[in-house]
Amino acid sequence: MIQEIFSSAYTYIITVVVMFLIFLILYIKQSMKLNKLMKKYDKFMKGKNAENLDGAIRESFKQIEKINVEHQKTMIKVEESVHRINSVFQKLGIVKYNAFKEMGGNLSFALCMLDSENTGFILNTMHGREGSYTYIKEIIKGEAYATLGEEEKEALDALEEQVEKEEAKEVQPLSLNKNINVLVLCVGAGTSAMFANAVKEGAEIENLPIDATASAYGSHYDILKDYDIVVLSPQVQSHLEEVRQDASKYGTKVVATKGAQYIKLTRDPKGAVEFICEQVKEG
Repeated sequence: MIQEIFSSAYTYIITVVVMFLIFLILYIKQSMKLNKLMKKYDKFMKGKNAENLDGAIRESFKQIEKINVEHQKTMIKVEESVHRINSVFQKLGIVKYNAFKEMGGNLSFALCMLDSENTGFILNTMHGREGSYTYIKEIIKGEAYATLGEEEKEALDALEEQVEKEEAKEVQPLSLNKNINVLVLCVGAGTSAMFANAVKEGAEIENLPIDATASAYGSHYDILKDYDIVVLSPQVQSHLEEVRQDASKYGTKVVATKGAQYIKLTRDPKGAVEFICEQVKEG
């Protein structure tokens, strides 16, 4: 009986010792791994200039925040520039005539100048022997609220004919024979979302098989293969060659946009989808 008790106790002690040794070995291994990891961590956290990783990350976030602030300022300036461009006189119509029969040559003229909204003025200058006389009449959205002379009407009509010819230029209907996936990249996926929404809205209007997605630059590496065209906003166009190199592996086309062009397309669904179709045709 006593012998059996000692035998059981001996077996128990042996088991405990073996378990202890196993746990000790595991503990030592884990300690060694942890020490190696800590050494790697310390080495990783220290740079050549003794700047730790935490400081570098904080500095990076400060730079990103600064870039976003500058981006917002740039967008405001671009919008102001677009507004100025639209208010500049873009359409000109001129008629030269002889105001007085005794004068030789058509030295008098009626000049019509309008902006993108067909608002502007007509300048009528009559040249005679005794002097020149200049009159100005305002045009608002293509309508004159003062009686126009014959030559002034001709100048306005000439301009309207010019505009009508430009608008009447035969535009080939948009068509695609395959589905097109578009990726739009900007700094923070803000304006790229506006561009992508414009493309999708235009595609729906024109009944075209085009889909668009917005993303922030830097998060595109793993998804390039899923898209046919990548559009870069003006804020990231400096990375054009880099993105092209990455996209070339998948046969994806990469195009950059300019400031005023980009802003205009975010507000013009038809123009945005036409831009994408042009890129598809160019290949």
